[in-house]
Amino acid sequence: MINLLLVALGIVLNVSAQVALKLAAQALAPAATTTGGAPAGLSLATILSDPVRVVFHPWFMLGLVLYAVSVVNWLVVLSRMPLSVSYPLMSLAYILTLAIGALWFKEPVTTLRVVGTLVIIVGVVLITRPVPVPA
Repeated sequence: MINLLLVALGIVLNVSAQVALKLAAQALAPAATTTGGAPAGLSLATILSDPVRVVFHPWFMLGLVLYAVSVVNWLVVLSRMPLSVSYPLMSLAYILTLAIGALWFKEPVTTLRVVGTLVIIVGVVLITRPVPVPA
């Protein structure tokens, strides 16, 4: 049970880091838009023109810290569980990320994304089934 809780912690840490980096990207991106009206986003040139601004942005720093904590947690998970089970469980982060993207960032949730999410869930269920021990 503790192993699954550690994997769940890893998922939450990874998704939280992604959210922090998304918030940093939004804050650092220029206000310009593309021809179609979508945000222009960050370019490598923008990042390289003022790397200190990027590196010391609070959301960026939080994202890095969350990833660092996640790596330490992941080392503990890997010492306790088979890689072939623990790593596929991390794919559940896609589901949480989809939900946060839709609710917080107003990103579209299409039928195809829902079907993909269901496929991930089925895959995790299949991978985590106990392996029969040969007699």
